[in-house]
Amino acid sequence: NVVLSREAGSTDEVSEVRTEGSSPHNQAMLWSSWNLPHNFYLDAILYYVDKLPYTYELAKIDPQYQNLPKVKDYFNLDLNLTWHYKKNVEISLVGKNLLDNNHLEYVSIIQQTIPTEIPRMIYGKVEIKF
Repeated sequence: NVVLSREAGSTDEVSEVRTEGSSPHNQAMLWSSWNLPHNFYLDAILYYVDKLPYTYELAKIDPQYQNLPKVKDYFNLDLNLTWHYKKNVEISLVGKNLLDNNHLEYVSIIQQTIPTEIPRMIYGKVEIKF
């Protein structure tokens, strides 16, 4: 975490809150991999990410941020089932963000970009190594 302090006489409350609250206070990841029969492998990754504090705090100190979307805490699950078909060929079924249809991950107040929502994704992948 980043901790800032204002110089004496500074009236800039936004920079301190925005910078200190721009990353979650807590994050955790649990990763497990299994070697299954017939050359199959399964990876499961569970994440926890805490809320982004500045998306809650800025509205308290400056009314222009009243409509800023709040980045809530979330859990995320990714699964990857891979079949090693041959020495140089892998076929995978991948699922990302499986616990929600989507989740808000980032909001920028500097660049005025569209808030970043991460959708649920399920896709297949073929990897051929030469």
